[in-house]
Amino acid sequence: RGWQIAMRQVWYRPWRRFRRGCRWVSNDVRHQRLPTSAKAIGDILGQFPELRIVVADSTSHAPQKQLGGDEEIALVARPYDSGSTLTVLQSDVAASVVYANPICSQLDQLILRSLMFDDVLKLQVSHRGVFFVQNLVTSLQLLASLRDTHTKREFLELVKDERFDLLIRDLVKFAQHLDFRAIATVATSLMALEYRYHALFRKLFPPAMKAEIPDVATAVQLSDALTRAGYLNSILYDRIAIFINGSEADVSELVAAARVYGTLERFHGEFFEGLSRRLVDEVESMSGSDLATVVFALSNHGDLRTQEPLMRAIADIVGREPNRFATYDIVTCLHGFRRLRLCYEPAIVSGMQACEPQLQHTWISRLPGVVSASRLAMLLEASAYFGIFVPSTTDAILRNVEDVVDYVSERAAIQLVFSMAVFPGVAARHEYLFGLLFRRIGAGTSWEKDKLRVFALWISQMVQFPWLDYDMHPRTVNASLREWVRVRQGHGSPYPREVAQVSCELEEMGVGHTCFKQVDAPYELDIVLEHSRDVLLVVSEVAANTGRPVNGALLQLTHLQQLGWVCHVVSRSQWRDLPIDRRQEYLVSVLHRVERARQLRISGGGTVSVLGSGQGGLVSIDN
Repeated sequence: RGWQIAMRQVWYRPWRRFRRGCRWVSNDVRHQRLPTSAKAIGDILGQFPELRIVVADSTSHAPQKQLGGDEEIALVARPYDSGSTLTVLQSDVAASVVYANPICSQLDQLILRSLMFDDVLKLQVSHRGVFFVQNLVTSLQLLASLRDTHTKREFLELVKDERFDLLIRDLVKFAQHLDFRAIATVATSLMALEYRYHALFRKLFPPAMKAEIPDVATAVQLSDALTRAGYLNSILYDRIAIFINGSEADVSELVAAARVYGTLERFHGEFFEGLSRRLVDEVESMSGSDLATVVFALSNHGDLRTQEPLMRAIADIVGREPNRFATYDIVTCLHGFRRLRLCYEPAIVSGMQACEPQLQHTWISRLPGVVSASRLAMLLEASAYFGIFVPSTTDAILRNVEDVVDYVSERAAIQLVFSMAVFPGVAARHEYLFGLLFRRIGAGTSWEKDKLRVFALWISQMVQFPWLDYDMHPRTVNASLREWVRVRQGHGSPYPREVAQVSCELEEMGVGHTCFKQVDAPYELDIVLEHSRDVLLVVSEVAANTGRPVNGALLQLTHLQQLGWVCHVVSRSQWRDLPIDRRQEYLVSVLHRVERARQLRISGGGTVSVLGSGQGGLVSIDN
């Protein structure tokens, strides 16, 4: 009794005046904005000489707002230091923020002693009246770290617990007072708990836009949590990108940032330009997984004007040191090159050959493969897209796919059938697998995303595989035909204007030819050279760095070659970019390749394959 009276005289009465002067808004959580004057605060704090006062800049903390001409203070729990500390921050508007650390420090220590979900939740009720905002953040962070020590049933009970809901609602209420590091901690903890409480996530964006970013690691941590929560388009990413470009980030932080920005909906050109400029000299020291991450990010948002040097440097490493990469990373790199239409033949060949031993071991041992059927389809399609044929690796991929053919998706089936149609003789060697994969096309809805390729595969069945005893569903064929006609602007040549321009230049050069020749096929030949089976086709699907035909154009050349025509391509984009006075010079180089290929056919007794390279064509010989 005497002790209580003494404490009331020494401590309680001054503290009561302090509370009355600050006018507490809530008794639940000791953290509110408290309007009072700076002079009154100084008078009250003067009664506590044992407390240490530190004045600091307020730019890294919650922004202050002026109410009714009076200045504001707030009791905020910051990450605690040793000893009792009260921090008074003076803002540019002469507002003050008081940080009470001792009580928060003791509460954090009490929270961190908890080993079970229930222990943390009990403290949310028993000590809620004295909790600071930092204690709420610490509680959520501890719950996330304890996730792995509990069963799934216990975790589901946690999410349904009213005490957990009380913690989340308190964080929603006081989210505006969090600094950037606390915001990142809250977002990361929610994603670690797989608890997408969007009311809280939405409350985190306004303070994150105003708080000072402490470092690159924290900025990337917050960005990663927000993207995994489904927020893929926000101006907050612009602010973080500007901060990362202006900071001295190391390679690991840049790679982590690239992984995040590669998944966003909007392309951040300045960020990727700065990333490419800073990483192009560091690729030799980076690991294979980091290089694959960079390729993945750049392929999702491709801008070849700034990114092609970095992609070329990575492709050189894949070609020289494929063993630096795991099989999964090789698939990521080659698929990234394919998405950007960058043909690096040495990298593709080396990468395919490096995957072969693992594929052979998986097939012989009949063990579960380290690469799924979908990834195998991506690997094979990455080489078939450019017409680069590696026979042994192709057979190894198809043997592995045949073992898991029941689990092949429709999208993977389309990729595999396309690859087998491009490569000569592959469908005949794997006839059983080819029939099963072809039946998968049209069974779902994935074909609707790639109707042009599906219709080209239907033409392949008519031209290359008439022996196949299965027909595509009429619904699939009709819808794909409509898309084919729409894109090609009819059943004739898709680019009649450019074909007419090429024809005029050939007439001036005195080269005999025929335009728009009709053949017994769903194609119209653009230009057929006189007294020969050589054809010039104006196509738009060419590799961005080499000009060789890719994708649908490559499959069209395969069909025409099957019908006995020898095709050479004229890149439509390159033709349109050429000055008028240089167009004949370009056609001369194309005609030289035509003549060279003709002489090789006569002397070697082989046939020209469309699987070649060069600016206007192809020139490899199949004996």
